[in-house]
Amino acid sequence: MVDPINCTNFSRDDYALEEYALFSILVANKPALRTAAILDKMLKSLPGRLPFKKLAKYTLPEIQELLKQWRFGCHTMKGRGIHQLVNKGLDLKTCSVDDLEEICGISK
Repeated sequence: MVDPINCTNFSRDDYALEEYALFSILVANKPALRTAAILDKMLKSLPGRLPFKKLAKYTLPEIQELLKQWRFGCHTMKGRGIHQLVNKGLDLKTCSVDDLEEICGISK
């Protein structure tokens, strides 16, 4: 689970890195501790190993509905960002800031 109080972990494994990228989109205008807890529960409820693989099988409307069911709020915009992120094929360990900023919900 993402720890929003101590988020300067620079040695995240693949799972934690993907989870943190998703958290970064979902936390906009929402309480960080609540968002982290709900994201953790949601990811645990989905089949698969890595967060992006779990979500990549969903269409944009399905992701938006999933976010709505889990009560993340702003599910239309956040769903679009998550859909772009998981389907872009980025390697989060090597991608550039510019690559990330192309994703809806991630900006300067």
